[in-house]
Amino acid sequence: MARPDVVVTQQAERYLSYVSPDTGAPPFLLMAQMLGRTPSPSQAEALALARALSGERELDLRPFARLLPPSPPAPTQLTRGVG
Repeated sequence: MARPDVVVTQQAERYLSYVSPDTGAPPFLLMAQMLGRTPSPSQAEALALARALSGERELDLRPFARLLPPSPPAPTQLTRGVG
């Protein structure tokens, strides 16, 4: 039995008078390129999509380390506000 992490679906077809078969549909995530546009998601948007499509799996971004900006260093000690 298949156990997909994510299922993306729409039910708008039932409201339309004609719908092209899925066999001729372009891949949704390539829609911008197919329309001649250059997709430019922010890093936060790209990571949000990656998290949404990864389901319960932990993201492993090591293969993309050279493409991502460096993370800020973790604080070495906790500080408290004076007040």
